[in-house]
Amino acid sequence: GGVYLCAGAEAGMTDSKIENNSAENNGGGLYLECGAALKVTNKLTVSSNTATQGGGLYIGGGTDGTCVHALGNEYSITGNTATQGGGVYFACLGSMTLDGTTLTNNSADLGGAICAAAGTTVFKSADTQGCSAATGGSALYIMKDATFDHASGTLAGSAYAEGTYKLNAADATV
Repeated sequence: GGVYLCAGAEAGMTDSKIENNSAENNGGGLYLECGAALKVTNKLTVSSNTATQGGGLYIGGGTDGTCVHALGNEYSITGNTATQGGGVYFACLGSMTLDGTTLTNNSADLGGAICAAAGTTVFKSADTQGCSAATGGSALYIMKDATFDHASGTLAGSAYAEGTYKLNAADATV
């Protein structure tokens, strides 16, 4: 893949692009182990990457199974492809918050924009557009050990849930 941060690692990016990478397994564009920290200033575009899980971004693995990751409005995740989680694949026991993040034109067999495999994913003022899935969940696929907390924002497309889906606000739309 493009960038790999192991548990305990800290890195920063400013006005950056991670494009046209591939990984045989996880994290075509960006692989963050649970417990890694990435600070993004201004904009990070993750586009045209491929992997089995997390075409654009994979968060999981490592020794610190409980983690907190926040992806803000500086993240643009677009045009990535994977078997699971074309845009983002989340597999930590902690939480991931998508706050103002845009996910567009990502594709996968399961979870075109997002595949939540474990922990809690919070979707807040975020947006998915034009994502597709061959088997299920063009916008979102929630596996049985995961919880998806839809606080606000728009999930354009279908959502498939084996796990828990919570719709918590009037301004949250699917």
